[in-house]
Amino acid sequence: MVTKILNEVEYNNGKFPREILRRAIAQRDEIIPELLEILKFTCENAETLAKKDNYLAHIYAMYLLAQFRERRAYPLLTNLLNKPSKLVDSLLGNMVTEGLPNIMASIYDGNVNLLHKIIENEEIDGYIRGSVLYTLVALVAQRRIEREDVVEYFRELFNGGLEREYSHVWNALVGCSNYLYPEEIIRDIKQAYDEELVDLGYIEFEEIKNQLAQNKEIVLAELYNNRNYRLIDDTIQELEYWACFYKKENKRRLDHCDSLELNGQLIMFQDGLKE
Repeated sequence: MVTKILNEVEYNNGKFPREILRRAIAQRDEIIPELLEILKFTCENAETLAKKDNYLAHIYAMYLLAQFRERRAYPLLTNLLNKPSKLVDSLLGNMVTEGLPNIMASIYDGNVNLLHKIIENEEIDGYIRGSVLYTLVALVAQRRIEREDVVEYFRELFNGGLEREYSHVWNALVGCSNYLYPEEIIRDIKQAYDEELVDLGYIEFEEIKNQLAQNKEIVLAELYNNRNYRLIDDTIQELEYWACFYKKENKRRLDHCDSLELNGQLIMFQDGLKE
């Protein structure tokens, strides 16, 4: 019965499988092993699955396992992120920057080194590495790891932990530092700007100075309450407004939502629109 549920949503047929997901959630204990197998299968067959435009089983698995706080998914997903970046991009699309930090924070098992290895790997695309940096911010926001530990790690990245040539990982490092009130590493940040390692269109040094001009406790309180760094609690709510499920009959929704590409399909995010 559980396997049948998952078979029904392995590929996208243009309709949002709300009832199927509800059944899956209702059978949490029985379905978790199947979801873990989907992630394992995706890792082992990434090259083949990346060519299938309508394969979505791994997306449902990621969100459901995040909602279930299933820590066994953590090494599987980090394994996927270590695959060649073109494969990761084909399988996850702009989810890499939109939803991945929340998912990773939801399934985090305490092994921060798995995140560090991705961040420090020059062979991985800067946007993927940057998203994992934002996972650290989400973990601080959720009180799963200490701010001071992350700031110290960022200091190491600024001082030899990253290759000193521009890529998006530098933008993300400075942006993440800013959320954490980076008083301890402001000189390192300034040096990165001096070496033109940071895109001024992403974040300007003036923004960092303005952040530090505020009260530290207020800045950190804002982070702890920032909805952008929440954990995944409702898979249906997270996915139900993706445009690939609505096609022409709900084209109106596109006028109210942001969109992205995932495996060649247009995906849409809710912007206050309700059914």
